[in-house]
Amino acid sequence: MPQSMCLITGQQGQQMSVERFDLFKHRIGDREFNLAVHPEPDKLTNPDNRRLVVSLYETGCKLATLQAQVGEVSAGVSTVRALAQETIKSLANEIGSERLSRLLDNSLTDHQPLNG
Repeated sequence: MPQSMCLITGQQGQQMSVERFDLFKHRIGDREFNLAVHPEPDKLTNPDNRRLVVSLYETGCKLATLQAQVGEVSAGVSTVRALAQETIKSLANEIGSERLSRLLDNSLTDHQPLNG
């Protein structure tokens, strides 16, 4: 499966580049967001045992940890994307799609690009 890199925000706000498994658009409320699925950045764990997470692509704001590990990605991108979408829908149902949309919008507004 081809993978590319994406920049995400790690612990204590530092930015790091991680392998990205998928990038897709998803509508939350009235707005469409770019979401990335990537391994949780944990250097102490075996790479195949790390959980997958879904983050806002532009800022790296982590939305949810998925019930899948990196080693399980062989199921295919469409399966991982469906799991990510269901997880985001559940989160939106739990806190409200408008509130989630506002939180993500704030993340985009507050995001300062690195070095220009």
